Amino acid sequence: VDKIEGLTVVKYDKTEKRTYKNILIEIEDEWPFSREDTLKLMHADNMLARPYYWPPLHKKETSYQTITGKIQYAEKISEKYILMPSGDFVSTNDIKMIGDYLQLIRKNAKEIKEKIVHEHF
Repeated sequence: VDKIEGLTVVKYDKTEKRTYKNILIEIEDEWPFSREDTLKLMHADNMLARPYYWPPLHKKETSYQTITGKIQYAEKISEKYILMPSGDFVSTNDIKMIGDYLQLIRKNAKEIKEKIVHEHF
């Protein structure tokens, strides 16, 4: 993913104690799809990526009263990150396949977007 224009793997801070259980990517402005559409495409091909920081805490329903409002920065950030498939059931080959897939949808973004619009993906 580091070599796919528009996607960046979020690096761990090596000074922090971590379990390294998550692979988080950031969707940059150059990426041709929204996070929602990227996830829809991946899910359609059985890649179980998840939105990260969704919904933002100030929009999450709670069983207790909270003060809510529009927090623009949090809302923008909440649409920029994806948790990639990871763990014992994800092989090195799976990771390569996901990277190849992301390269493919990047390369064919125009055609995919046209299909999404016409088929109401």
